[in-house]
Amino acid sequence: MALREANEAKQQRAQAEDLIEFMLGDLRKKLQPVGRLDVLDAAALGIAEARPKMRFELAGNWGWIAKVREAKGDFEAAIEAQCTTMEVLGKLPEVDKNRRAQQLFANASYELVRLQLMLGRYDPARQMAQDSLTRITAPVDLDSSNTERLAHMIFARLGLAESETALNKQAAAGANLERAARDVTRLLSTDATRNKWNVALAGSLLLNRMALTDTPAPPRAEVDAFAATVKSAAVGSKLLDAEQTRIASAVELALGDLFANDSQPDAASAHWQAAAERVQSRAAKGEPPAMTLLAQGRLRLGATEEARALAVRVEESPYRHPAYADLRQRLAAAAGVVPGRPSLHEVKA
Repeated sequence: MALREANEAKQQRAQAEDLIEFMLGDLRKKLQPVGRLDVLDAAALGIAEARPKMRFELAGNWGWIAKVREAKGDFEAAIEAQCTTMEVLGKLPEVDKNRRAQQLFANASYELVRLQLMLGRYDPARQMAQDSLTRITAPVDLDSSNTERLAHMIFARLGLAESETALNKQAAAGANLERAARDVTRLLSTDATRNKWNVALAGSLLLNRMALTDTPAPPRAEVDAFAATVKSAAVGSKLLDAEQTRIASAVELALGDLFANDSQPDAASAHWQAAAERVQSRAAKGEPPAMTLLAQGRLRLGATEEARALAVRVEESPYRHPAYADLRQRLAAAAGVVPGRPSLHEVKA
């Protein structure tokens, strides 16, 4: 009798383990494409309390939930999800010594900076980026061969520079970009094939440099070289993710502007069209960052009314990234209006 009960208990434990793995693994994969990861929230939290070793899976789930909420334009809810990710990781034993936990912490920190920038909260974004940079710099100094930590440090520094630029702290932003440029060169010398590095990192660095107004812009050849890198990166099964797509689109816009400044309208139009096409499908889903980029492309191509209609939709969302402020200024200039804070419903050509 005792042996049979022991075997039954063992079997029940195995079935429970299978169920947990299904909920945090296969079921997550099935719910993610339809945007219903939220149904796992309460159950997954209870599982993690009972089974601490499942915290990594739970943290990963919250990261995906944040991405789904971000894609829907619910940036506040995405911030809450990323904060929950950090809370879940913070309950791990000896979390400061856990390499995997620290990587997930760094990812969540970077995402929080991005989300604060999307909401136009530049001061909180700057503080978060500074805190993240401070937290990760010492481990990088102790182990300079750890390229993952180096990448996280660069992302934190770029978030700090972008926040500083938005706050018009150009000198501080420039100093951080100089340091980031050296670190990106060092990182890519170890592996130049990872899109997270050669597209997201290198592209973000390029865009941040172009955003500075008191330093010379990167030469067109450098921007053109990055566009070629993107083209070679997005081949076969290696597709760009949402962030990489936005970066690639923004660089295409900038490259088109450079050609326009050099009196090459056909080349300029080709790059503006490519920028718009990159974000077309995401804009159709109502993603504010993609709609902003699409509006920028359409405006440059002469489709002012379409650009204005997209901008009105973005204005109705909480998206207030510096890219949106730039779009407002360009639309106002196209309409011959001095930019202020009037509603875009009131800005007519």
